[in-house]
Amino acid sequence: MRLVYKHLINAALILVLLTGVNKLTAQDRYGDKWVVSAPVVKADATQAAFSNTVMCTTDTLEIGISNACISDANGNLQFFSNGVNLYNSHCQIIKNGADINNFAGTSWETLKYDQTIQGTLIIPQPDSKSLYWVFHFFALDTSGTIGGYSGPLAMRLRLTIVDMQGDSGRGEVISKEVILENTPMASSKLTACKHANGRDWWIVKTGAPDSNLYYKFLLSPDGLSGPFIQSVGPKLTTNFSSSAASYGGTSAFSNDGTKFAVASTSGPIVVMDFNRCTGEFGRYFTLLNRYDAAPSSYGAAALAFSPSGRFLYVTTLYSLNQYDLDASPTDSVRLLTLPNQAIDPGNWLIFIPQLAPNGKIYFSTANGGVPAYHVIHYPDKLGTDCMFVAFGQSIDILSGYANTGHIPNMPNYRLGKLAGSPCDTLVSVGIPQLSRQEGFTARFAPNPAQGFTTLYYQIEEGSTATLALYNHLGQTCLQLTLSGNTTQIDVPIGNLMQGIYFYKVSNANGEAISGKLDIFK
Repeated sequence: MRLVYKHLINAALILVLLTGVNKLTAQDRYGDKWVVSAPVVKADATQAAFSNTVMCTTDTLEIGISNACISDANGNLQFFSNGVNLYNSHCQIIKNGADINNFAGTSWETLKYDQTIQGTLIIPQPDSKSLYWVFHFFALDTSGTIGGYSGPLAMRLRLTIVDMQGDSGRGEVISKEVILENTPMASSKLTACKHANGRDWWIVKTGAPDSNLYYKFLLSPDGLSGPFIQSVGPKLTTNFSSSAASYGGTSAFSNDGTKFAVASTSGPIVVMDFNRCTGEFGRYFTLLNRYDAAPSSYGAAALAFSPSGRFLYVTTLYSLNQYDLDASPTDSVRLLTLPNQAIDPGNWLIFIPQLAPNGKIYFSTANGGVPAYHVIHYPDKLGTDCMFVAFGQSIDILSGYANTGHIPNMPNYRLGKLAGSPCDTLVSVGIPQLSRQEGFTARFAPNPAQGFTTLYYQIEEGSTATLALYNHLGQTCLQLTLSGNTTQIDVPIGNLMQGIYFYKVSNANGEAISGKLDIFK
């Protein structure tokens, strides 16, 4: 009986670590089902050894490394993407869901070699049961140049919105290929983290190669705000060779959202603090990018945090390293070096790690050919006690071949609000409209604003009102008196930092109008 209690306690602790919330709920299961392999397989990632079954029997539907999928809040698979098309749970291309990266007429056989890790990310729209935002890009997008280079690393971040109530419940794209940022960016490194209110989302993408820029967007029920651009930490260098373009490193948040890690094929691995309220990165340190056992063109391929955030696992295709962030983060434990293994390195290559809802980390194999993933059973244990097992998770397939060079790009959908933080309530990211009486109006334009903005308002002639502008901490940043003899006032925002602010206009009758003002530099 004591042993049973021990296992129950361990299971509960893993669940808490994975959720990072003060209150567990069943309505956060967007990442429970994974779509993997070719032929396409659906797996339940909540099981101890996740169960998986063949989902699509067609040989023409393949999943590459730009893989992403999403379930609804109850864990029912909604749709998935191979970076080229969007498919519903019946393996049908959803209405208007073909060629989301504008590659009409180009064969999959051509496109699958120009994919990039973390090239697709799906986020449910807050407070909606049917809308999903697909952030995506493709290594074939050569619309821009980076430092004179115009190849697989020059791409633009795009947005496609899906309504799963459309087309009689089969799904429909209602907005397609909207370019969010026209600046060319580096390959890979697209991820997300829940806002501290437990509802909204921060979407984060690294900037151009050989830079330390991070582009951040905030998704709320009101839509998408941003980009908010931050320059922080060392530059992320990337090997420009075409063979390494798709292996350009990844980024990841810890399950509680307090840490962020990013790595490229060369240069340091960077670990930073993250403020879930403001979306700002803070204190950072670097780790040695240990690719000494690999060819010079391959450095860090991908990374993942353990459930507690103590350990960071980094793959280099030819090796697996564990970093203890609580002890000596500059050192690592080499768990595996593939050239010393007897098994064919072409199948052994250890590629993309992903922490699953069951508390284990699964690793894809870069070249495929073996119908299984590598797995770490106890990621929060030091060194070999973490129990890394090569090909430890089999994949159910119809034939003797499976492309397991991919794994879905999954943020922690189960993360809840950060209890006790300055913004652990919804008030701090969307102050409600307290009142909007006839004859009493207020609005900012432009909004978002850069450099200047004007408040247009209407109050009783001869009376006064007060404008107060607050930051995310609820601190008053600006306060002005409004006169009923005028209808507009220029608001000085030049000295305010980039970010999201909240305003409240109060008149002499005790009525108030409130809203959000986005300021960018």
